[in-house]
Amino acid sequence: MNYIKQINGFEQWLETNYLSSSAQLLWYKLMNLFNKSGWIEWISVDNQRLMAAIKVSREATLIKVRDELIKAGLIDYQKGKKGIPSRYKMEDFPFKNEMIGEVQSEVKSETVVERVVQNEVERVAQSVDIYKQKINKKEKINKKEKVLLRFERFWELYPKKIAEQQAKKVFINLGVDDELLNIMLTALEKQKRSLQWQQMQYIPSPVTWLEGKRWNDELESSDGQLQSEVLQEVHIPTMEEIIATDHPLPPDQIRKMSMKELFA
Repeated sequence: MNYIKQINGFEQWLETNYLSSSAQLLWYKLMNLFNKSGWIEWISVDNQRLMAAIKVSREATLIKVRDELIKAGLIDYQKGKKGIPSRYKMEDFPFKNEMIGEVQSEVKSETVVERVVQNEVERVAQSVDIYKQKINKKEKINKKEKVLLRFERFWELYPKKIAEQQAKKVFINLGVDDELLNIMLTALEKQKRSLQWQQMQYIPSPVTWLEGKRWNDELESSDGQLQSEVLQEVHIPTMEEIIATDHPLPPDQIRKMSMKELFA
């Protein structure tokens, strides 16, 4: 197999056919393995080795990428059995006299060939890394937008609206998800009806509430109704009743007596 011709043929094929960056990288990695093995017809290589070569962590991703090459007719594949890795075969690219960039002479220097392949591998790997960075950046933006929407719901319900920007920073640092937000909003509804929160000066600032995780606070009243004290009527005894406790005469008779007669 002519190494340089295959690379040129592959690049020319890509001009009119679509192949993902990961699939391109896998093709170059397989070509490199065939070169190291002396261009035998079939090589055996396990999935873990190929996953590491193209920098993917899921076997399903490797299978998807491999299927692209199979469907495009660029490789042949034979599934391995337990303890035996799968086998691969590279398909030759057909060449015509009018092919642009056709190599006229054989390149005898192995170091030159390896350099060409290495450059192509690095180029494809960089494209894959850039794509992953864009995906990760987009995911981070979406995650931050969701947290900000959750903060808006919290801020709308909180009764004491001070230091909004500082509260927003604390809220974001807490990484509030939907489950925690529901717990916080439920606690706020109860606290707003509690005895402590009926006076604004006793309501903590949003920053204090968030930093102290005050949604876990226990309230004096949790039934939604303000508790009121029940005043009981207290009986104050009269002078006659006090004297009667230690006097043999009844209270009615004591009232008719003078102080001199009482203490005579």
